[in-house]
Amino acid sequence: MKKTITACIITLFTGLILLFSNLQNACAEPLSIALSTDEEGLSLNYSLPFLGPQQVQLETDNDTDTILINFFIFEIARIDLTHKGFSEEDSILDALNVELTMSFLFGLIPFDPVEVPVPFGDYAVEIDLFATERKDLIGDEDIGISLLLAPDDYEHEVIASLPIIEPIDETGAGSEFTISIEPAAAQTFDGFDLDFSLSTFWFLTRIDVRKGDNETEILSIPLPNGAYFVSLDAPEV
Repeated sequence: MKKTITACIITLFTGLILLFSNLQNACAEPLSIALSTDEEGLSLNYSLPFLGPQQVQLETDNDTDTILINFFIFEIARIDLTHKGFSEEDSILDALNVELTMSFLFGLIPFDPVEVPVPFGDYAVEIDLFATERKDLIGDEDIGISLLLAPDDYEHEVIASLPIIEPIDETGAGSEFTISIEPAAAQTFDGFDLDFSLSTFWFLTRIDVRKGDNETEILSIPLPNGAYFVSLDAPEV
């Protein structure tokens, strides 16, 4: 089930980025997403080329909303969202469950519905496929990632401030870097390294992430070259 969810998310993420790689050339504004989830539901604000600012609000159980991605009068993609309720009270991770259904090009490429748990928090995503500079993180994010991907120019910034690990503040350049995950005080798990390897593939950059102790592959995903900004702030406990 986890593999299915991961594959679906990666497919959505990569597919949307590839979709806008040509469309965004006519619009200077980057693709931006602001997502907030809490006990009151899900609020999604986003801005897409040619469409401008849009909003999705899911509050009560079985609330539905749809994201339509059109090019003039042509429907390129349809994303249906359904609020499936909140996690159980004894869950170790507060979340609401959203059923995700996707289709591209008038439903010629459908995707089966997948129920995705969305942890409570505030998320921000910004993607600019024509950027030549990386956007700096604010510095107080619970988790923050900023990347610049280009055939001959890679830059990264990674921040993490979580109760269970030592703070991470890593900035650098180059096609290879390592993020060390060390347990915070009173935590019993062993530390480990995450090794990142970036390689050019046509107009894409393939990002491979491996766990350093035994070179176990965790993630491999191709992304169109450009600037990527992702941040997450968890709710106060």
